[in-house]
Amino acid sequence: VMAMADAAGFTLTAEGLNGSGIGVAQANRRYDTDASKNVFLHLTRDVAAPLRLGVGGYYGRSHGNGTTNETGMLLVDGTLSLGALELNGQFIHRRDNEPTYTLGEPTVRMNGGFGELIVRPAGSRFYGFMLYNLVTANRPLLDVREGGPTNLKRYESLSGGIGHVVRRNVRVSGEVTYDLEADAGRLTFGVVTAF
Repeated sequence: VMAMADAAGFTLTAEGLNGSGIGVAQANRRYDTDASKNVFLHLTRDVAAPLRLGVGGYYGRSHGNGTTNETGMLLVDGTLSLGALELNGQFIHRRDNEPTYTLGEPTVRMNGGFGELIVRPAGSRFYGFMLYNLVTANRPLLDVREGGPTNLKRYESLSGGIGHVVRRNVRVSGEVTYDLEADAGRLTFGVVTAF
């Protein structure tokens, strides 16, 4: 459930989530398997004509192996829009007290964020972007992408790409990502469509 409200130049977004993720439904076709609900709040405001800043927080509990993991996150973000250029950034601090559902395990603390530059020339169907990501953890628990390395304490990458809006609901794009920690690259091409 999500609700948004605008008041006095602020935008508040509030969400209530079941925290189960996307998985197989229970026999009764329910996805929500416990009474725990997770909460997310995000508050943003235009500070000056091109600059928007925000703060947010998340708290949730999830259950597994007879234990309960409590997750808390704090974030700050911002967007600077200058004509065809848009600069976005976000920093998140996260804490999990039993992230692998092991009783008595040490708390994990993660810090992460990104900086992104989007270029959308006026009147053009082309767009481009550059993205920098950095995530660190005090324990080797990061698993940042399918098929990539697991149990990391640090992930750092640079990405760049270009795309073309063929129609309002059809987009083609290409992207290259370089993992600075693993010293490996990845090239992706794709078509995105929706009806």
